[in-house]
Amino acid sequence: MSMGYDVAGQRSRLVADALLHVGYRAEHIKHSWKYSNFEEMRKWIDDDDPDNLPEHKAPSILDIAAFYDEREHDWNTISLAAQLNRIELVHNKDLGHQEARKIFADTASPCVLFAGNGTADLWLRCWEEPVPVMDITFEAQQLRKAFEHNRREMERDALAALRGGQRYLFDGWHTARREELATFLNRGITKATWFSQKIKKPLDADSGRALSRIAIGLLAARILEDKGIFGSRDQQSTDARKLLQEANDLADGFFGHLITGDLEKLDNTISSGIVDEMLRRIMAHLTGPASFSMVTAEMLGHLYENALRAQRRQGKDLELNGVYYTPLSLTRNVLARIPVEELPPRRRHALDMACGSGTFLLAASERLRSAFDANESESERSVIEHLRRHVVGNDVDSVALHVAGLTYLLEHVIQTGSADDVPSPALWTKDALDLQVENFGVSRPSIVVGNPPFGRAKNGDQLANQFLSKALEILAPGGFLGMVMPGAFLKMMQRGGVIASRRELLDTCNIMEVWEMPLGVVGLSAQQETCVIIARKKENRSGLTPTLFNVTYSRKQEAIRAQREHLRSTWTFMATGVAGRPSEHWSQDTTGRIIASPIDHVWQKIEPLRPISAICDHTVGIYSHLEKTRFSRTPTKGYYPYLRSQGRVSPYFVDEADWKQDPDHDHDYVDPDTSERPRHDKRYLILGPKLIVTSNTNRNTRIQVKAAFDDSQVFPEHNLYCLGLFTDSSSLQPWARELISKTDRRNLLLWLASILNSPLARAWVAMNSSPRSSALEVFMQLPLPRYDESLAKLVERTASYSRFSDDFNEISTRINQEVLRTYGLSSADEADLNLFLESLTEPWVESPKDAHLPQHRLYRRISGTVVAVDVLRQSVTLDLPRFSRKHRAPIVLALPRLLPGWALREGIEFTCAVPADCVEVGELLSDPWILRDFRPLPYSYLDEEELEELVNFEHPVPAH
Repeated sequence: MSMGYDVAGQRSRLVADALLHVGYRAEHIKHSWKYSNFEEMRKWIDDDDPDNLPEHKAPSILDIAAFYDEREHDWNTISLAAQLNRIELVHNKDLGHQEARKIFADTASPCVLFAGNGTADLWLRCWEEPVPVMDITFEAQQLRKAFEHNRREMERDALAALRGGQRYLFDGWHTARREELATFLNRGITKATWFSQKIKKPLDADSGRALSRIAIGLLAARILEDKGIFGSRDQQSTDARKLLQEANDLADGFFGHLITGDLEKLDNTISSGIVDEMLRRIMAHLTGPASFSMVTAEMLGHLYENALRAQRRQGKDLELNGVYYTPLSLTRNVLARIPVEELPPRRRHALDMACGSGTFLLAASERLRSAFDANESESERSVIEHLRRHVVGNDVDSVALHVAGLTYLLEHVIQTGSADDVPSPALWTKDALDLQVENFGVSRPSIVVGNPPFGRAKNGDQLANQFLSKALEILAPGGFLGMVMPGAFLKMMQRGGVIASRRELLDTCNIMEVWEMPLGVVGLSAQQETCVIIARKKENRSGLTPTLFNVTYSRKQEAIRAQREHLRSTWTFMATGVAGRPSEHWSQDTTGRIIASPIDHVWQKIEPLRPISAICDHTVGIYSHLEKTRFSRTPTKGYYPYLRSQGRVSPYFVDEADWKQDPDHDHDYVDPDTSERPRHDKRYLILGPKLIVTSNTNRNTRIQVKAAFDDSQVFPEHNLYCLGLFTDSSSLQPWARELISKTDRRNLLLWLASILNSPLARAWVAMNSSPRSSALEVFMQLPLPRYDESLAKLVERTASYSRFSDDFNEISTRINQEVLRTYGLSSADEADLNLFLESLTEPWVESPKDAHLPQHRLYRRISGTVVAVDVLRQSVTLDLPRFSRKHRAPIVLALPRLLPGWALREGIEFTCAVPADCVEVGELLSDPWILRDFRPLPYSYLDEEELEELVNFEHPVPAH
């Protein structure tokens, strides 16, 4: 139903006036705020007809939209959504509940108000189960009374704290909507491309890039229009050229190269008439049911990856590979952990060599802005001048650079309301691997950050490794590195130049932090885990400092969001070297692998000098092609039982049921001589007796390795390994030679099966393996305890029980306990191993999932000094004058979970936030999350005399 303008305006004013009493001002409140009609958009997302366009459709409208921020009006800041002519919803609790949830899903607004026929219903806490406040008389006093009565849920400051501190409650909703917007836009770009193909005017590569730049420029212009930057207007612009010109006028020529460059190029190449038809298809998917009023500036990069990075032909979209969007929240977290204040202003030069859509650049600009002080002697006069001179982005993708520039423009216009003085970085289009120190003159970067491409170079090396080496070459001594890398970089044993890259990193830098992150934290479509390395390039051969590790294994969405948005990980701990041997730095390992563990105290109890590889040889199974290799349904001369699936392997023994019908009866038996890789050289191992061991790890499971004894000559396929005892013991170590010669070989293999199926072996593999990689090298290095024949006998007994029986589970538990006993481990160690294994799937095993969020208390800043760091005890000694004076000594604390890596140095000074009402040391001792927001001490690069000069301090003249 529609209502007259005067009536609508009067109702809106009543709600706006009531909001003034819970902390809002006029600049927080928007009238007739459009947002996307996602229900209508979904009808068009899969439409493949290039001539079928969603024109003449309309977005949805909120009569009132209230935001807690006066400048930023988007999904992250909306507080209340009101529709004031919803007669059908008022008094109807079921329909109102349903519609409140729908509006929350589309806008992320925690509060929703419906009104009609002189009554209103208010819905609170819409992110969970909406709570209704029904039958509010729709007049000024009653609305004000209802808002004030629910102040705790309605007040602007309270909602700002909620939206800022607990974003994970809302992120999933607006991420889904953002992706729908991107997919909708993608369809418009695709239809434009298909149209050109339909009329026999296919776009060449240059024209395709020009069209992509125009599309992203139109998207930026549409965001500005939908946010009201061009002023209030009833209808969205549908004329692409006019919209670009309007944006160009606002932004003082910022869009000029699209108009005079890309548009003219397309006009001249394929004619303006055809170009207009292509633009019409793009604009139809930027208007109609779509509105970009709720997106944030950095979402431009997200939209860019999802909507524009594709090669298109009608009926199919092919994703390009190798470069992925880095969320701004993650880049802000990286820059927040770099102590910029330790660098003099003249040295604060930041570089991203493969900047893409510019989220690292934007975070670097924000970080340099926060550290800027015009009073410092070496600073520029203004922060804008400082940022323009001190941030450089580089990328060979011109479209990505275009996105980066537009992101800066949007962020600046949204923040200031003006397109003047945009602190745009310098943007280069060089091949990053060709960059030299000389390219930067006196502005050599002291901060190098980025997310390099993860593909392979022509020589087979990983591109990310080459980018890392180039970053280390360019980075000034004493400067800081903050790089996203493939997760496998930390632990991969070989391939792609990874060992050389790790060694270069370890030789040239002190690593301050390592973040191990699950799949999904970086990139919308990236199918691999990532890590972040934050390091400082050495200026001299200084001593080693501890490294802070933030590690999350679980792939649950709540874990991914917490890692991405808040740097909240499952485990936070310190390390100085190889797991179990903290005095042995990673650089002393033959492969330079950077491995650390939150249960290092367990590994320190284990003797590392008796690995499985000392008594066992190994081989991979046969490589057979199901169509080329010969198989049989029945036992036949020259054929052997064939085991194809890792999932069919169970602990302790290979059973006939494991390989029968794997995958079907036609493949029960194999002629290994007809396989592509028959393993003739290790045939004796496969014929057995042997252990068949699973080879590929999956971080997101507790069962990291399984081993089963086989003496029936089963041939496994190439994703499984065979382990057998050495037949010639003459060249073995004395302990290994004695063990093999004096022990029954079957018992020895059964003993090994008990160890490989234990929680200790599974934790060892999880700790040492790269994500989704072969575990062979890892479990071959598993340290062995002293031989215990009783374990072999226990394993022998498992064969008499069903694997699904209570008896089997009970004896398996006993075997695991006895294995740990032979290693000298306690029941507490067993509990720690099981907790670690649980963390592979469950992210919050150590502390509640909201432990990292600020408490609902007033915070104040205090200063402190790091007195000592104890890696073995995972503790730090802090001098916190507010508490130390009363305590009469520095305070020894379990590692504060929010302490950054740069603070793990004795003598470092910092400030941090603590609840104002926290006065007892006991609360610090009991809560490792209570200290937060650690910051370097300002001007920490100055000595005492320079600091006195900065503040114009004059020493008193002695009296005569």
